[in-house]
Amino acid sequence: MAGGGIGGLATAIALRQAGIDVTVFERAPDLRELEVGLGIHMWQNATRALRTLGVGTIEAVGESMERMEWRNARGRFLAAWNVGDLGRKLGAPAVGLVRSQIQAALAARVEDGVVRTGSELVDFREDGSGVVARFADGSEERGDVLVGADGLHSLVRARLHGRREPTYAGYMIWNATVELPEGLVPPQVFRESWGPGARFGFFPVGGRTYWFCIARAPAGGSDPPGGRKAAVLARCRGWAKPTGAVIEHTPEEVIGRADIVGRDPLEHWGRGRVTLLGDAAHPMTPNLGQGAAQAIEDALVLATCLGGHADPASALRAYEARRSGRTASIMKRAWTIGATGRWEGAVACAARDWLMRLVVPTLAWTLQKKDMAHEL
Repeated sequence: MAGGGIGGLATAIALRQAGIDVTVFERAPDLRELEVGLGIHMWQNATRALRTLGVGTIEAVGESMERMEWRNARGRFLAAWNVGDLGRKLGAPAVGLVRSQIQAALAARVEDGVVRTGSELVDFREDGSGVVARFADGSEERGDVLVGADGLHSLVRARLHGRREPTYAGYMIWNATVELPEGLVPPQVFRESWGPGARFGFFPVGGRTYWFCIARAPAGGSDPPGGRKAAVLARCRGWAKPTGAVIEHTPEEVIGRADIVGRDPLEHWGRGRVTLLGDAAHPMTPNLGQGAAQAIEDALVLATCLGGHADPASALRAYEARRSGRTASIMKRAWTIGATGRWEGAVACAARDWLMRLVVPTLAWTLQKKDMAHEL
């Protein structure tokens, strides 16, 4: 297994539960370097999958969600979902927490010796009896299969499909996790506000609040030193409360900025005894909050397939057949939502507001419930 992020660790746990030996090779010298402190929203399908892996502890450290709602930049209500009721129906909540908490909880469930840090994969070759992985220090390791869970810029994917840069989605993100004064934001609510070419959202992450501002911008942009907070405030000037106050209460140094990128779905993920998992297989823009969830689902299905097929290559093709359609659908919907968020101009934004009031409570909610109730 190449990659010790959320997908790689989840797969290691799932494989060991199935009685399959696994070694995870992670290029970082310490797994703690992967423990990013930004917020992540785990829908019910993710929390159910984590329970299967014995990582239900995240529900205690995060904060369960009762409601998701959308407003326009002036504060006008557009639509809402009662995610709390759905969670009670499915027997698992939607939870807001920071990504480092999931990474740490998964790492705690992995047996000693399974993860080898400081191991950078540089190449691999397949023969009739297995796959040989070569690392930056010149060492080699042999296994029955190789799973590339090595992220957006996956080396395994590049070797299988050629090295192509991901596509810029046309917008970037500012984000931060911050402690806010009590009462500034509503509890157990994920709220998004949509304005001209931009969106601002926030949700609780267990005693703190994660917020993000997604805005249309040229690729490769940056903010002046010490000016990131001012840039976000300028982009959201005049937006309804509590947008400005949330940004004002955020220290400059904790605000991050990144371009958002994605890829088109692959027709075939792997070949022979090699396959892909998580962002290496199906990188998603964050508009549906399903990136980490789909990697965890991959892990469970891969373990089932490898445990149920005598031939490793056949097991990998069965895994890909079960996962490729679902992940491609989510990738495409997430990309479409992001494109809609780029709309500018009074007429376009008014049309989008009307569309959200019409579609989000019915068709979009039906699709999302189907995603969250999906049986692996």
